[in-house]
Amino acid sequence: KEAETQQSVSIFKTKDEVSLKSITKTADTYKNMQSVKTNYEIGEGIKKIYNTTLTDFFVLILIFIISTILVTEEKDKNLFTIIKSTKNGNGKTLMAKIMTLFIGVFLICSLFYGTNYIYYLSTLGCGNIFATIQSVPLLMLSTLKINILEYLFILFGAKVIFVFLLSMIMFYLSVKFNNTVENIFVFFIIIIVNFIIFQSIDPTSSINLLKSFNLVSLLNTNEIFRIYDNLRLYNILVSKTSTLLILQIITIILFIILSFIKYLKNMNITIRENVIWEKIKK
Repeated sequence: KEAETQQSVSIFKTKDEVSLKSITKTADTYKNMQSVKTNYEIGEGIKKIYNTTLTDFFVLILIFIISTILVTEEKDKNLFTIIKSTKNGNGKTLMAKIMTLFIGVFLICSLFYGTNYIYYLSTLGCGNIFATIQSVPLLMLSTLKINILEYLFILFGAKVIFVFLLSMIMFYLSVKFNNTVENIFVFFIIIIVNFIIFQSIDPTSSINLLKSFNLVSLLNTNEIFRIYDNLRLYNILVSKTSTLLILQIITIILFIILSFIKYLKNMNITIRENVIWEKIKK
């Protein structure tokens, strides 16, 4: 039915080849779901887990603090020269920081989102956790052939990926700029730009990939899995779920590389400045 709805609505909006291909692909995907068995299950607990706005706020605040402290404290105390002179003072130090950041992200997500899982599922319930996710009204249009328990684990993993992506952006800004005020300012600019893009691009646009691969959109992690959809970037057509997860991982790797480059560059600049200052004092 979802495929038929998309076809009846979209066919009048556009007749370009990529859109028609997307409609056909959606129809074929939902046809493959006909063998999935569903039993109506209580979905109130899932609904509450779905809406994590307040939890997201506290998680992001903590992640911002951790991401900045890992770098700014070192800068404030002018420790670049000392660290550079140690045995593992180059890339190994930065990798240790990034690993610490990831562990922090995982623990914070486990604490906050894990608490949500336990509380809402124990008080509101979700029925049989081994039933297909299509048994939950909120997820009835998903094309993932998994049960409710598996979905909760996948949802948690996707949330960790997104939070780590945000933390790496913050980490890079902390490496790049000299103080926390600059970090916050630039980060808010990034969020505002993402919000403008998110609001200005129509869901049926030929560049709707930019609407979905967007920090504002990705914050609602559940939407990645809730319903099948294809994303477009002009003539490129890709599946939403796998593409958004892969792009997030690629972006994380990109910011790790950028952080390495900038971190080592800052170290070299600091060392040269200290050498020059020592010569001047002599």
